[in-house]
Amino acid sequence: MKKSIGLISCLIFGLVTAGAFYWIWMQANAPIADSAGAKVYTAVEVEAVKNQANDILASLQKNSDIPLGTPTTKMGRTNPFAGF
Repeated sequence: MKKSIGLISCLIFGLVTAGAFYWIWMQANAPIADSAGAKVYTAVEVEAVKNQANDILASLQKNSDIPLGTPTTKMGRTNPFAGF
């Protein structure tokens, strides 16, 4: 009697679990309705973007070369980590 109750409860639990996975699977694969409708995108003018980028780059100021040179003011100082 105890074995049959355990078997029936295992079968019910397995069916509920399989049903839950099936429901989750169907919800994940359901198509999503587009409530906003078709979106209209405006075309970007490439020349306008180029001109804007050129204006921004022209306003920048060059402060140093890359790669940065070695600072000579710190040369010759003792290394505090050399003793370890």
